[in-house]
Amino acid sequence: MKNYEVKYNELTDKILQLNAEYSSKMRDIASNLRVYSDDEEYLRYKYKLECLHELLNNTNMDCVEYNNGFWSKNDGYILLSDSSNGDSRTSKKSPSYDEIRQAVEIHIGDVDKALEFWKKQLEEKQGIHDYTKLENFEEEYGFLVHEGVKDEIFLKSEWWHKHITKERHHLQYYSPSDVNLIDVLELISDRVVAEKGRTGSIIKEYLEIDMNILKDAYWNTVKLLDSKTRRVE
Repeated sequence: MKNYEVKYNELTDKILQLNAEYSSKMRDIASNLRVYSDDEEYLRYKYKLECLHELLNNTNMDCVEYNNGFWSKNDGYILLSDSSNGDSRTSKKSPSYDEIRQAVEIHIGDVDKALEFWKKQLEEKQGIHDYTKLENFEEEYGFLVHEGVKDEIFLKSEWWHKHITKERHHLQYYSPSDVNLIDVLELISDRVVAEKGRTGSIIKEYLEIDMNILKDAYWNTVKLLDSKTRRVE
């Protein structure tokens, strides 16, 4: 329980610190601008400040955690606020200009949260790409390359099967059932830097994949973000 209390106090202190920083930043911007309500930087800090004030007044603040730059409930969901007044298809009849602006600011902030989520997904890929090449290196991948094993024999090896099924980026040969656009980005990163690093130029045929895989990756990515977001009233 003590560790939990320490974490809670640290989070509270962080909120108060950010609140002071954003308030100060907004005052600095306002003091240098006669009309600042349309200033992008001012609006960004205004939105952040409103979020912090909401947290400070949240009776369930013990369930709040700081995660990769954004605050969210500790169930891991990205929390979305009502932004219905920011779109003519969903807004109430004749919303005020302030209500429309607030909804737009909320939407921008929510998109930032989603982009932060993808940023985290990409960061998790760093450092683990091609990890199967280094596992049991001398007896598996290192051995195959050292012995000059090539072409069909290489592609029929037990190591190759393990490599394309345990890792997610060789979509030309194997596509996981939940393939997503993060996997596609890793594939592109892999093939471009691999071929240019080894030969000086890319080889297009190594980048070609079934377009149905791209379609699946798109909708699985949509499904993934949908599963990670929750609207709060």
